[in-house]
Amino acid sequence: MRKGIVRLVFTILGAAIGYYYLPPLWPAIGVQYNSVLMIIADLFIGGVIFWLISLISIGWILKLVQQTEDYLTQKSPLYLFFGALLTIIGLILAILISIPLWRTHIPVVNNIVPILLMLIFSYFGFRMGTTRLDDW
Repeated sequence: MRKGIVRLVFTILGAAIGYYYLPPLWPAIGVQYNSVLMIIADLFIGGVIFWLISLISIGWILKLVQQTEDYLTQKSPLYLFFGALLTIIGLILAILISIPLWRTHIPVVNNIVPILLMLIFSYFGFRMGTTRLDDW
């Protein structure tokens, strides 16, 4: 069951990546077809490539998922709740701060800085939620 879910997720991810990143490749190699046919080809090629990658990496991914599940089951529900809650609050704050940055037309400021803010604020939110449990 888990193998099927992981393969399905990989296939959908590959189809999405193929849909977004393969269209610029076709004019570069001189292929011109119907746009609907090319969209289907992009989805199919990306899905097949990532399905093949999932066949190679399925054991490692399932092992990682099992280790994560084992780790999370050892933690108390209060630890997980406050960690998740303050992570969400950190992400909301980062998004609110990032809104003006997205509206700028400076390449690094409107793309990379908001992602860094989200990573930093979510990390600090999680750390505050999990290390200060006695204060709550």
